[in-house]
Amino acid sequence: MTECCSNSTSGKNREEKNVGTEQEGDLYTAARFPLDPLRPEEIKQTYNLIEAHISSHPELSVYFKTRPRYMTMSLHDPCKRTLLGALYNKPNSHIPPRKSMTILLSQADTQCYEVLANLTTNKIDKFLHVPNVHPPCNAFEYEETEEVVKSSALVLEHLKKRGIHSTENVMVDLWAPGANYIGEPTYPENQRIGKPLLFFKSAETINPNLPKTNSSNTLNTLYAYARPIEGLIPVVDLVTKQVIAVEDTILNPDPTPLPVPEHDNFTPSRSPPVSNFHNQVPAANKRNQSLKPYKVVQKDGPSWKLFGDHGVQWGDWRFRVGFTPREGIVLNLVQIWDSTKNKYRDLIYRGSLSEMIVPYGDPSWPNYRKNAFDAGEDGIGANINSLNPGSSFSTVKDGKPQMINCDCIGEVHFWDAFWSAHDGQSVTTVKNAICMHEEDTGILYKHTFRDGTGYMRRGRRLVVSCFVTVANYDYGFSFSFSLDGSLSFEVKMTGFINTTAYDYVRGGPNAVSKYRVKYNNYGLDSPVHQHFFILRLNMAVDGFQGKNQQLVEVDLVDPGNHGSKDNLQSNAFHPVEKQIRYSCGRQSSPHHERFWKIRSTKILNKVSLPTSYRIVPISKNPVPRLHETSALFTRAAVLKKTIWVTKYDESERFPCGDYPNQHKGGVGLPHYTRIKDGELVKEGNELKGSVDLEGEDLVVWYVLGATHVPRLEDFPIMPVTTCGMMLEPDGFFDENPAVDLPEGICPKIRAAKEKERKESKL
Repeated sequence: MTECCSNSTSGKNREEKNVGTEQEGDLYTAARFPLDPLRPEEIKQTYNLIEAHISSHPELSVYFKTRPRYMTMSLHDPCKRTLLGALYNKPNSHIPPRKSMTILLSQADTQCYEVLANLTTNKIDKFLHVPNVHPPCNAFEYEETEEVVKSSALVLEHLKKRGIHSTENVMVDLWAPGANYIGEPTYPENQRIGKPLLFFKSAETINPNLPKTNSSNTLNTLYAYARPIEGLIPVVDLVTKQVIAVEDTILNPDPTPLPVPEHDNFTPSRSPPVSNFHNQVPAANKRNQSLKPYKVVQKDGPSWKLFGDHGVQWGDWRFRVGFTPREGIVLNLVQIWDSTKNKYRDLIYRGSLSEMIVPYGDPSWPNYRKNAFDAGEDGIGANINSLNPGSSFSTVKDGKPQMINCDCIGEVHFWDAFWSAHDGQSVTTVKNAICMHEEDTGILYKHTFRDGTGYMRRGRRLVVSCFVTVANYDYGFSFSFSLDGSLSFEVKMTGFINTTAYDYVRGGPNAVSKYRVKYNNYGLDSPVHQHFFILRLNMAVDGFQGKNQQLVEVDLVDPGNHGSKDNLQSNAFHPVEKQIRYSCGRQSSPHHERFWKIRSTKILNKVSLPTSYRIVPISKNPVPRLHETSALFTRAAVLKKTIWVTKYDESERFPCGDYPNQHKGGVGLPHYTRIKDGELVKEGNELKGSVDLEGEDLVVWYVLGATHVPRLEDFPIMPVTTCGMMLEPDGFFDENPAVDLPEGICPKIRAAKEKERKESKL
């Protein structure tokens, strides 16, 4: 129970604030806001507009004789200048129209079209052909690919060489094919293909108690990751729905066998019973039965207030929550209250996870192709989970209290997620897709005086989070708002490790490649890999309205002069600031403990320095292990640097371009910087580039991640690994913004004082 010593966010100097301020009109707190995600009725309206437009334009009907596939549909953000004009009630301003952006795929010629629909005027504003690109894969293509592969006689022929005589228990994971690989078979650029990975589950692994999915598989087909079918890749035309080839490096009569689990009764002369995830989980033992239920009880309810469908006020923070099928959670118009100035102050105009890249380090075929762009090739939001709210109270079974295993505990608010299904007219709905809850974070600050008295406040944060499942991996993404004015982004990585197989029959238990880690002595292993997450932050430190931002790089340096008058004890070090004036990419420097600041060029704090927020990692930033000549680096050059800064351009939304699926690269970053490789050129004592950022509207792209060398403990299901970054105030406030938190009291102390009070009356 998390009552102990908690601080209320109401009280002296923390009185409830009117969510409207003298700076903004009523638009910020309106029930419907221009940046809110598309609603189901708007998705249907978009579909009707597009279908009517195609029908009324004969030149389009040639390409859409067969109904187009609606690959993705999301809000088209309004013009920033127009929105801010309306937000601040500027003369001649108006609320911008609601618009949607739809990506269509023509099944006649596999061409891509972008359709901008004006939902306010009920018209199509743009119907644009985008040549030589492929939209991200969608859920329907995943289902179709499984059906196509399992019905293919060609695939079955290759499976039989591995002793698998039916596709009934084969699981299919669609992967995008990538590009630029040396010696790979080539296919026409306009051919939309997938190269799925195959896994095997036997009858023993199927749990009949689990419900059916939309396909013929049961939910526990995911457990087939314990038995990868090594070296067999069907090539699927995702439009014609055909297996056009099978790539198989193992054409001899003795292919790599399926991995099997270890059993006490196993002998090489016979196959043991197959055991995947669900029947490898041991029964609860005495140790974990001794854990008592952990309950989060907020008797007075949550501290947040909602305005409209997606507006939130909590503590000193306020913001609006958005969503897109590609990015997942989007934060809009983030502001924080300054009690000393009696107003909300701006921090971020728009922030989101813009791309997620997972490169694998195994050079063997086909594992070198495992380079996933999970936002641009699949869609983070399109793979979002429906979260389980559970209950704040434990249940009882057989007279014993049961552990609470829920995605979110305590008081919780959920947002549902909506987007267009592949046919356009159906709405995909995920209930409870985004969760908001409060968490106690321990001691926020504390001091004990010499007389034994003390001063202490507990910390708390508001967490807005979601979970997505992309094939074998599960990722939790959260934005956390803290009482000290900091805002953090954290990733939780869990799920099933990506597995491969080694030939334990001919090579024995030591036949594992050095690029993999062995999970058992009978064929199961996993390659080393990395995860990278790229945040796009349109920063607005003290200024949504103005072009008033600077990026500053800060290094801690040793001044030298050891033993001299200035550094007699040789203990000195100090920060050195360097303004990054031109659009570019910059690398982290652990030796200098480098961090960056976004600062205002117009607002000064009480010591006459620019107000700023600091960008700091809360986990180690990994260095990409692949070489710059690799196939992936051409497509994911954003990984070359830790942070990028560019001038705001509403068309530059994604670090690897709008369409990374099957694309050869050369788009996105560093192209947005307008200089080669994003590297500044030294001219005299200055580093210069092409785009001057002085006092401009800036976009910061921050790369964080984790390197994963698998371990035995990651199987059969991986404990959470985390990485993250934080924005923390650095001279933004004139003092600790949480110094005025009301006094809390520990319930045990409260009870003792109440007892003392009662006894004194006797």
